[in-house]
Amino acid sequence: MALGVPDLAAAREFCEKHWQLDLVDTGSDRVFLGAGCQENQVLRLRATAEPRVDLLCLAAAHDADVYAIAGRVAAHPLGRLVRARHLR
Repeated sequence: MALGVPDLAAAREFCEKHWQLDLVDTGSDRVFLGAGCQENQVLRLRATAEPRVDLLCLAAAHDADVYAIAGRVAAHPLGRLVRARHLR
């Protein structure tokens, strides 16, 4: 998941303290956090003027499930598929 947050320091502190995520890397306006799992990072925080969801990755066991999820996102009034390269 990647989130845009107005207060990067406060968001980082919250995620480390309450979600117990580990700092993986930092940049000038980004923080990468991990959870001690196979994936190196599970959350990216980025400094933005307004709170926002930049990216949300979902996994599904079957192609039909992926298509169903994509259809629900595309049908939602606020949903937007930015990239659907794996969908036929």
